[in-house]
Amino acid sequence: MVCGDAVPGRLVEAVSRPLGAGRAVIVVETDVVDDSGSQVARVVQAQAVVR
Repeated sequence: MVCGDAVPGRLVEAVSRPLGAGRAVIVVETDVVDDSGSQVARVVQAQAVVR
């Protein structure tokens, strides 16, 4: 799947950072940039914390 301006065969880099963390859920944001530094995607996800 191609997102935004990403071109098949070119490199992309993903950088993730936590937005919030609780006892049951953590929220993480991930930015994806191509090799020229242009943002091609942003993902915000919630993940369950299993203890």
